[in-house]
Amino acid sequence: MDIRRAVVIEDDPDISFLISTLLQAMNYTVSTAETGPAGILAIRDVQPSLITTDLGLPDLEGVDVIREARKNTTAPILVISARADIAGVENAMAAGASGYLAKPFRPRILQEIVAALQVSAESSAG
Repeated sequence: MDIRRAVVIEDDPDISFLISTLLQAMNYTVSTAETGPAGILAIRDVQPSLITTDLGLPDLEGVDVIREARKNTTAPILVISARADIAGVENAMAAGASGYLAKPFRPRILQEIVAALQVSAESSAG
């Protein structure tokens, strides 16, 4: 089985820790970044099988992070954001996001979405 790697791009340390802990429970090795540019570098360095990003980053819009990530990876990108308006969701999906989870979220729901994205990615790769 391939090693599962995730990059979590989130500027709130508590939320980053929660997401990381939930993904580690699903056997992911997790790298975190608090800024958009650091997240983009992590995606290039880690070659993750899953990416999560917030839209409201302090220095770069999450949609721009998604667009840049799509230049380097086909890994599922899950947006986890307090911006739950239709325009925000549509913009993220149009930029290349694979899924969207509104904050606050239930840990179980995050894990269910990640599992579904993982199955989808594995079936399209194989």
